[in-house]
Amino acid sequence: MASRKLISLAALVGIGLSACGSDSSGPAAGLSLEFHVAVSDAVDFNPLAAPSPGDTMEVLAVRPGDVEAEPLLSTFDLAAHGGSLRNLPIDTGYRLIVRGFRPLGNGQSSLIFYGGTSYFDIESGVTKNMAVQIGPPDCTMLNSQSPQKAYEVGNAREDMVFRRMGSASVVLPNGSVLITGGATVTPTGSLGQPRGELELYDTRYGQFRYLGPDHPMVQARVGHTATTLADGRVLIFGGVTLADGHAAMASAVEIVDPNAGVDMVRQVNVAVPAELLRSEHKAMLLPDNSVLFVGGLDADRTPMASVLRFFPDPANPIGGRFVQQADMRDARVYHALSRLSRANAPLLVSGGLGADGQPLDGIEVLTLDPNQPSCAHEEHATAERGCWVSPTGAVLGTARFGHQAIPLPSPAQGVLFVGGYANKARTQMATQLEIMGTAANPFGMQGADPASGELPVGELASGRGDFTATALLDGRILVAGGRQGTEPIKDTTLLVPCHPETGAQCTHAYEEHELEATCGMSQKRFGQEATMLQNGTVLLFGGTGYIKPDTLGELGRAEVFFPRANSACDVIEGNCPASLVSQ
Repeated sequence: MASRKLISLAALVGIGLSACGSDSSGPAAGLSLEFHVAVSDAVDFNPLAAPSPGDTMEVLAVRPGDVEAEPLLSTFDLAAHGGSLRNLPIDTGYRLIVRGFRPLGNGQSSLIFYGGTSYFDIESGVTKNMAVQIGPPDCTMLNSQSPQKAYEVGNAREDMVFRRMGSASVVLPNGSVLITGGATVTPTGSLGQPRGELELYDTRYGQFRYLGPDHPMVQARVGHTATTLADGRVLIFGGVTLADGHAAMASAVEIVDPNAGVDMVRQVNVAVPAELLRSEHKAMLLPDNSVLFVGGLDADRTPMASVLRFFPDPANPIGGRFVQQADMRDARVYHALSRLSRANAPLLVSGGLGADGQPLDGIEVLTLDPNQPSCAHEEHATAERGCWVSPTGAVLGTARFGHQAIPLPSPAQGVLFVGGYANKARTQMATQLEIMGTAANPFGMQGADPASGELPVGELASGRGDFTATALLDGRILVAGGRQGTEPIKDTTLLVPCHPETGAQCTHAYEEHELEATCGMSQKRFGQEATMLQNGTVLLFGGTGYIKPDTLGELGRAEVFFPRANSACDVIEGNCPASLVSQ
């Protein structure tokens, strides 16, 4: 693994902010910002140390959902290495967007860097110290923690404290990322020792830190799920652990509450029947704050058709109950789960390996509508117990597993299916992109009927499975890593939607654009995690890759993808404030 280039502390730009509330007689509030530069083995990037004449930095404060509010915008001359932001009223839920520009002449400029913060509050009498990591647009850089020692907490570091693959991570309400479980990897790529250490990625300072030996998981595990509940607690379910030195199903259901001090990790007082325990399943939070667990492998490593649903007890922090849902039509594992924006049909499942060990092409939709006909196994739905339907025409053109399914922001509530393996041996790749959801039929497959006039969806130049596909806030999709057969890859591309209504000449609904050679992931890996942070960047970490020639192992390197935010609206989740649309 190559060593990182050192960035001089001269690259720091200190900017002070005095943010006063409407009550000027009260104690002042403040926000101290520090900007530091992401580093890379391949990119010589340091725009703050010696800026070119005319280089500027724009800092924009926005609040989620406040679509009519005037944005608070401040612009700085980078050569001045400092300045003051406009006052922010004392309030909650701010986020800063940071962009750097270089003049091109004729009133034009180019974007030279992007950064941002998680959500934060301006509180009376409180000064917050925050660091903002910046990186070049549409580029993957090595994570870089704030160089200010005052921000370091205990064992904080730039890469993961514990190398691991098969972990499960979630974004907490404060923007930090909680990383749970995972395992070591043998030199041949098989799972080794499950991990029970919890660690946190603190987005404020770009730091990973171990939560300590006083807060272990109840059971070390891998192949589990972690789901953030509506109140910010995290539910951990399933996976494989070790019992008396042998692999066994993890039976403890755990709640992690990062704000609970000594009671951070607790076991939920509910038992799951042994035949319903599982690993390699999928989980999703439903609108009613229940959590659905779909498919996976049982104790005999056989794909499952069964589905469980957990209802947390609002009056008991370690209480709750499981309700078994109707079985899917097909048992499946290594499938994809995707959200649907339909009141009584909240999600769908696609593909996977079936009971016969072969890839599946079926798509099933969970329904909670008691009037829904044609459920699998002649079941009937209720509000608490869903059943599964296979909509007419909703069939993948290529059977696949190890793929990704991404909900699209379209009136047809479409879902994009990307990548995966087309045979059990993982030697054949599913390269065709597919979309479920057409103008005429929300469950029809786009382009399946040539007479419809719909565009072909598109194709991956390099097929892969066990990769990540992350929907960016501007509608593009970041595709990173994966493997072909047993070989990890590091190909990093963007799927860019084409919009013929704008006059664009479109031959496909999505065009794949490869990132600059120096802006992809720095190493080959598969099974990594990709987490969209509140600031619009993507954190990539963990997985399996080469730790030396011909030797696979678990990885700990962390990388950050910085988007190309041509407009501030490209990195604002939800509705863009009206005052920004024309910028």
